[in-house]
Amino acid sequence: MALWLSSTSQITGLLIGNREYGYFRRAFFHRFAKNKQAMTDADMRHYASAYRHRDQLRAGLGLYRTYRQNQSFMRSHRETLDVPIVIIESDYGSSKPGPTAKQLQEKFGCRHATAIVVAGCRHFMPEEQPQAIADLIQKSLLAIGSGS
Repeated sequence: MALWLSSTSQITGLLIGNREYGYFRRAFFHRFAKNKQAMTDADMRHYASAYRHRDQLRAGLGLYRTYRQNQSFMRSHRETLDVPIVIIESDYGSSKPGPTAKQLQEKFGCRHATAIVVAGCRHFMPEEQPQAIADLIQKSLLAIGSGS
């Protein structure tokens, strides 16, 4: 059973500290990957080591601590955003893929938002479908470069 505490709590970092590998292996890698074999033990240890030091862990959890601020910022900034945005979503996750681009266009004025769904993966898309992700990034960059 994975332990998941509110990431806004300072105690979260204290509980995870010095247990990064075990925590991330259970709470993230095994929980949020569709293909559990896509990430090796060495991969998991490598990623977990990025959070080994207190400041690194605090910065990593900081993303979750800013959700409310980010929501407030997005609600207060409704100017049109006229740059290409490509959203790569998985087909297997906690929400149904696809509506993100439409929401960005309608709610936030992002004129050129496109969502692409990659089959056979979940949260760790580059590890689970590396070639598909590489191809999509290359295709998107080429499209942006050609102005289409």
